[in-house]
Amino acid sequence: MHCLRKQSRLFCGHCDKYLSRTAFWKHRKLYYDLHNECWTRKDDAEEFKEEMETALHSASPAGFTGTAEDTNPFLFDSSGEDDLENAVACEDPLDVDMEGNMCTPDGVGLADPVNAEIEENSSDGISSSDTDESDSSSVCGCIDSDKSDDEHPEVWEGDVEELLQDVADDEPLQEPVQENSSTQALTTLLQWLVYFLLLWQATCKISDNGLEWLLQFVFQFLHVMGIICKSEYVCQLAAMLPSSLYLLRQFVDFKRDNFVKFAVCPKCASLYQLENCTRHVGGQIVSSLCTYKPFRSKRECGEALARKVILGSGKVSFYPHKLYCVNSVIDQVEGLLKRPGVPEMCEQWRERQLEDNIFADVYDGSIWKDFLKFKGDNFLNAPRNLAFAINVDWFQPFKRRSDHSVGVIYLVLLNLPREERFKWENIIVAGVIPEMAKEPKSLNTFLEPIVDELKALWKGVKLSTSQSSTALKYRGALILASADLPAVRKLCGFKGHSAHHGCSKCFKFFPGSFKDKTDYSGFDRDSWPPRNIDSHRRHAEMVRKAPTQSKKEELATKYGVYYTCLLQLEYFDAIRFTAIDPMHNLFLGTAKYVFKLWVKKNFLTKKDLKMLEEKINSLAVGTGIGRLPHRIASNYGGYTASQWKNWTLIYSMFCLKSFLPDSHLRCWQTFVLACQYLCSPVISKTNIIKADLLFVKFGESFERLYGKKYVTPNMHLHCHLKECVIDCGPVHAFWCFSFECFNGILGAMQVNGRSVEVQLMRKLLAGRFVWDVKFPSEFQENFMPFLAQEKGDSSDHFIVSNATQLFNSARCLNLGEVLWSDLTLVGLPNRFKHFVLDSDELRVLLDCYKTMYPREKIALTSSVVRKYSSVMLGTEKFGSKMDCRNLRSARVMASWTTDDGCIDISVPSKPGIVNSYILHSAKIKGEFYQHVFAIVWWYKADCDESYFGKPAQVWKLTDYEPCGPALFMPVQRIRQKYVCSSVTLNGVKKLVSSPIARVFH
Repeated sequence: MHCLRKQSRLFCGHCDKYLSRTAFWKHRKLYYDLHNECWTRKDDAEEFKEEMETALHSASPAGFTGTAEDTNPFLFDSSGEDDLENAVACEDPLDVDMEGNMCTPDGVGLADPVNAEIEENSSDGISSSDTDESDSSSVCGCIDSDKSDDEHPEVWEGDVEELLQDVADDEPLQEPVQENSSTQALTTLLQWLVYFLLLWQATCKISDNGLEWLLQFVFQFLHVMGIICKSEYVCQLAAMLPSSLYLLRQFVDFKRDNFVKFAVCPKCASLYQLENCTRHVGGQIVSSLCTYKPFRSKRECGEALARKVILGSGKVSFYPHKLYCVNSVIDQVEGLLKRPGVPEMCEQWRERQLEDNIFADVYDGSIWKDFLKFKGDNFLNAPRNLAFAINVDWFQPFKRRSDHSVGVIYLVLLNLPREERFKWENIIVAGVIPEMAKEPKSLNTFLEPIVDELKALWKGVKLSTSQSSTALKYRGALILASADLPAVRKLCGFKGHSAHHGCSKCFKFFPGSFKDKTDYSGFDRDSWPPRNIDSHRRHAEMVRKAPTQSKKEELATKYGVYYTCLLQLEYFDAIRFTAIDPMHNLFLGTAKYVFKLWVKKNFLTKKDLKMLEEKINSLAVGTGIGRLPHRIASNYGGYTASQWKNWTLIYSMFCLKSFLPDSHLRCWQTFVLACQYLCSPVISKTNIIKADLLFVKFGESFERLYGKKYVTPNMHLHCHLKECVIDCGPVHAFWCFSFECFNGILGAMQVNGRSVEVQLMRKLLAGRFVWDVKFPSEFQENFMPFLAQEKGDSSDHFIVSNATQLFNSARCLNLGEVLWSDLTLVGLPNRFKHFVLDSDELRVLLDCYKTMYPREKIALTSSVVRKYSSVMLGTEKFGSKMDCRNLRSARVMASWTTDDGCIDISVPSKPGIVNSYILHSAKIKGEFYQHVFAIVWWYKADCDESYFGKPAQVWKLTDYEPCGPALFMPVQRIRQKYVCSSVTLNGVKKLVSSPIARVFH
């Protein structure tokens, strides 16, 4: 197993933390009792030290005074850390101890390689070719600044027990309560300043140079102010303030290189420890060569692992061509669990109310349910067991360059609630893959360190958490992989989509050759043999053991598989765990492809695109739906996934009318309706089946209209999305929109052109450090509000299990089953107006109550209500006509009213506009219960209702349903919002509506 955790550090039982090897052996000599085989705890040692100092105070020389370095805790050694590490090759064989540290055969740990004293702007992993004796001592790590303290220790005569008796007392005196000195207050204030600066840098993407510039200016400013104002405190604060990034990191004890770096062969992507990058030949240090042999009959790779560089000082060194940065998964999980509230949130999914045939999150998928027990033993059923999803993606770290692409391996903790698990601060960044000349065919070399940790998690590791003062045993499993098509195939061990067996779910054969385009047509699913994990593992093992490259490719082509080291996880089911990402499959795939096909075949001309722009701009759209598809005539080629999603679900049916032939428009409508069903945050099994049948119908219709050669692999994969949703839950649980945002966060970090992956990992750790830091208890009321704006509170969240409750109350066909007085998911603003209902309004409100409670006796004893302009349902805000700023969010749809204003919940959804919200109290079964109603004006149906085709519908613009019981509707009945536009049909102005999916997180 690779040494990812606490590499080259040993655990000190005296300090209760990991120390460098030099410090560890000093402490072991001082504080370890060999006779009893136990450590002296730090608290006990400090008490002993205080007693000894009291006893010897009178014996101290009268004129002795400590140096400034003894008394001022804010004076730091300015020698600091350098970016470049010197790797030392060791000829003795090494073993790995239980903590993951490298040890010699006799059990003694090797000394840490220390940093060479070279320029700050140099990089990591350089090995010097200078063989001078004076330099070799620092390279070998033999110089220690504390060594002089141990060479001439004081010698005390006499027995320790006698010395203790000199200061012993039957009843120890009570220690006086010490008030905080001004120095302590300044220290605490300085801590707040430093933590704010680090959080500011991480949040606002400030470069290191920018932060250091600020530190130097503030340092000089305080120094000059202290002299001019003759203020001792300001001068003291200036002296304490770290004036460089290195001193800043030392002040907060932040180790920016607390991750593992591997040298990567630029040709075959093999990994090597940094100390193995160089070798001694004839008294000179030269670059090592890659020794990887893919097959016995093949030669070694032979590629040089490092390149020679000349530093600013003229020194010749070696630097690896490529570096792969790995951040321990186990350490990051432990960091998450140490945050207050996170361990409790990881167990919160157990409190969810399970609904048959309703999928609201990954917990409703069959994979999660199957992992409640594994081979008869409790896994997820047992406490402190975790499940993860993995994603791999590449992005370009430079805005003005497209020739540099960096890969990132993400892990997501699925136990967290959905609204928490995809927050950036809760994402596990396991590795940063360097830019390669071409993307590697396999990710196995980069996955191996991560798989080693996942195997350890499966067996169980002890982790510190915020729940307990002692470490608790946690287990974990990787149960989901989601990425774009090429990445997920490499990740989970499948041939690419252009192969004859190019589907990861079935064995359908796609004919084709180098000359002919692959044929993906055919939507008869009865002729698609499904894959199974047993045969997949068997075939993957055959490919791995193939003796030659030609035999390997022959077997891979025959079975459509490659070997992936994820199969080393005994539980990993590559068939079921490999999800088809709907973001790439539906929107960046088919939606984008079909639009370009229309332009290519001249169904949409440049003039038509300009008219499409006008139609898009005519729709009144509220906030919170993502990026809108503006300037489609010139920018559609660069649309993001969010823009293609909104184009497909909201705009397309309204805009494409009169541009496409009816048959082509109906074909596209089939795809849109399938996406409408599938992309709901909460989906029923009935709607899953509807979406699946529509996707098959779309594929057949598309093949008939455009021909076989235009059918794409994405269209085949549409027909497997049903399996993914049943296995993994609704698409919101596994699609890749969040990971695209994470790529944007990493891409916004300021980096230069050297060792981009190292810079990204350092900046990532700096940001995570601030999220995990514990702020001082003093001055929290003054400074915490500023930091809380960005840091937030993990314990304040909306439970997605409540999404099922909102989903059911909006669609139920038996109103008597819903507890309408339960307002736990309803949020009302602080501002309201008192309003008196007239007799007619009270009459129709009573009729509404009787419909809601058909078997209960109801009395309305008050006509006074509270009137509100908005309401929160879960995490979504709905406005009203009372507030013109929220008018666009006042448009709601619900199954509630008939054409005569009566209540009928069996009718299709109808649009309306909310006039206001009221809070009313009614007497039901002898007790008073409060309810929140929306006062809605419902639009009337129009004869041209289906003119544009669903989901777009036409309604009368200025004519509303008559006032009746349906005027009042409990807010829980709101199904969704809609966007609208006014159009003129047959000389009459009418309203066009297009629904928007609900937001539950």
